[in-house]
Amino acid sequence: MVSKDELKKLAGLARVELPDSEIDSFRKDIESVLDYVRQIQEVAVGDISEQPQGVYGLMKNRMRTDENPHPGGEFSEEILNQAPQKEGRHFRVKKIL
Repeated sequence: MVSKDELKKLAGLARVELPDSEIDSFRKDIESVLDYVRQIQEVAVGDISEQPQGVYGLMKNRMRTDENPHPGGEFSEEILNQAPQKEGRHFRVKKIL
């Protein structure tokens, strides 16, 4: 159990003013957090050397195979016909620079 002196020292390190009237409620809160940490520490993780290290070890690119792609330019004319302005095979847009 966390003593009142330890709790006051922790509040001082955190630069938090802790009135004596709130010490008991904070002590209960800290105890529940510490109990939760103890539960997590008891979980068996197995052999660490077999697990990916760090956040990037868990990431993998998931790529689907591109089966039956349509030929390039197949839909270009349809898309260009929907543009408000076009110039040849390009969209015409307002100059912004």
